[in-house]
Amino acid sequence: MKNIFLFLFIAIAATTISCDKIKLSEEQKKQLVERIVKETERTPLTQEQMIYAGKWICEDGTYFQIYKDGNSDLKTANKSVEGGNTIFTDKTIEIEIFGIGKKYKIDKPPYKENGETKMKLDGVVYTKRYYNSTI
Repeated sequence: MKNIFLFLFIAIAATTISCDKIKLSEEQKKQLVERIVKETERTPLTQEQMIYAGKWICEDGTYFQIYKDGNSDLKTANKSVEGGNTIFTDKTIEIEIFGIGKKYKIDKPPYKENGETKMKLDGVVYTKRYYNSTI
């Protein structure tokens, strides 16, 4: 929620920019606000996607967390996204905001192994380490 307020603040600020170095036409301001609103819209997970809700960690410490409301977080060695959008296709999961994020190829959807829930993305096994029914 805090990210939505941040983006809305940026959108409002962008519509009032009037310094010598940055000048936006009314059309550019409108496009910027539309882009910000689009980037902050979230689609809740469908019933079929609920299996993906939770925090997924791989052995190198990379993780992502998918929330039921469609928000997501991501942490890799060189990227960090909080409040990102989760986009599912039949073969991919993408976590991104404003073009920053990562698209994963689903090699093997969530499955049970030795009492743990795992899935294989981009050839790497992720284990669900955390799940809260309120997520």
